[in-house]
Amino acid sequence: MEKAERDGRFGVVMIGVAQEKASAWRGFVNGGTAAHPHFSYRRMSVFPNHYYFYVRDAQWGPAFIKTVAYAPYGVWIYLNGHEWAKRQAEQRGISFEALDNGFRSVADADALAGICHSLSHRDIDRFWSRWEVRLPSPFTVDDRLRGYRYALAEDHELGDDR
Repeated sequence: MEKAERDGRFGVVMIGVAQEKASAWRGFVNGGTAAHPHFSYRRMSVFPNHYYFYVRDAQWGPAFIKTVAYAPYGVWIYLNGHEWAKRQAEQRGISFEALDNGFRSVADADALAGICHSLSHRDIDRFWSRWEVRLPSPFTVDDRLRGYRYALAEDHELGDDR
């Protein structure tokens, strides 16, 4: 990530894979005959591969997207609002001294406060829209043409339409 930043590159920086515990529906034969088996289903622990896509995004800086190679193919997006605010301040020409996860000082505190207040679900949606088309997906082109795609969960903690 640091090398990509030094080189001014944006994109996927690293891909990691790890087997991690997940809860999934599993089916198993529960009676019947070989010609007509009866099945039961229950949630069980499984250890499928999880893939981590570490990205450097022009709007968000360092971030990562995690997905699991097991239906229903959940996706988790990890973003840092401080990093987003730093990118927005840079683009607006606002001088600041950065900390690892925040700001030490800023030339225009009111402008930075306005930037921070403007962060909304739309910014997260735009991030996902950029990366969803670039990363591997279980959805085929035909699936996407039929309207199948990921939908981000909404965060109702904001209390308004931010």
